[in-house]
Amino acid sequence: MVPAPCASTLPFNAGSAESKGFEFALNALITDRLQLDVTASWLSAELSMDGLLGPAGSRLPGSPEFNTSLGLEYGFELGGNSAWVRGDAAYVGDYFNTLEETPPKIGDYTTINLSGGIDFDRWSLKVFVTNLTDSDALTWANPIWVPYDRETRLRPRTIGAQLGFHFGEN
Repeated sequence: MVPAPCASTLPFNAGSAESKGFEFALNALITDRLQLDVTASWLSAELSMDGLLGPAGSRLPGSPEFNTSLGLEYGFELGGNSAWVRGDAAYVGDYFNTLEETPPKIGDYTTINLSGGIDFDRWSLKVFVTNLTDSDALTWANPIWVPYDRETRLRPRTIGAQLGFHFGEN
């Protein structure tokens, strides 16, 4: 029997699980114009007892053990207006989407984003590039019906601009 193309994943309760770890975040003004943002996390998320879907110690699906990010933002004046430029890099550790940790391994990618903007009286303009290196990393795969026929990948490099207007009093 071949399932319909619109078939979806069915969630199951795998029993008891335990998650433990730590997170770190630092937001610091290096100078009056330069801001540093750093985050890091470590996670151990596992089944804590044998269950129908896996033995104790099985890593929970979709739970990378390590993630980190780094951002730098510089503010300045441009033609008498407030402006800024920013760079961000983020790393997502590897993980699986099944308790059995069957391939494909997901995650283990880095993204880099750049942006900049300027504020006028009531108007603002922002330009940006997301996924600068055009990474094509796998972020999820659905093996329930047909092995890995549904994959989610990072959004490709995106270049754009946003124009904003502030209504009301300044």
